[in-house]
Amino acid sequence: MMEAGAAAAGLPPAIALHSYGSSPDWIPRYLALPTELYVGFSYAINGRENQREKLLENIAVVPDDRLLLESDLECPLDIEEHLRAMCAIFAEAKGWSLEETAERTWANAERFVAAGGGGGVDAGRSATDCG
Repeated sequence: MMEAGAAAAGLPPAIALHSYGSSPDWIPRYLALPTELYVGFSYAINGRENQREKLLENIAVVPDDRLLLESDLECPLDIEEHLRAMCAIFAEAKGWSLEETAERTWANAERFVAAGGGGGVDAGRSATDCG
């Protein structure tokens, strides 16, 4: 049903707000759009100490089934470190264990891609593509 509403509104079936950094007040407005809307956060963009309070507020407002974990790095060498750091921040904001956070965000990512999101993923890059 959501997919039909998205098409009628000229929207794709799934949208991700990438490395979201705006006000927590906007998240419910975006979620009201007639599409499957997900909100992603990355340590590279959102993990700065001076943004910590706002980041925790933003994560807390996002429904559990719409939260995406992002790396936002071009070079894959630091991806695991950044994903682990962001996973810990998600766990803190939501009151989850690290394992639950990883499981929930993985399931969310699978639903996002299955719904038609994530078309820009470049899985063919390697650790030597950092230059």
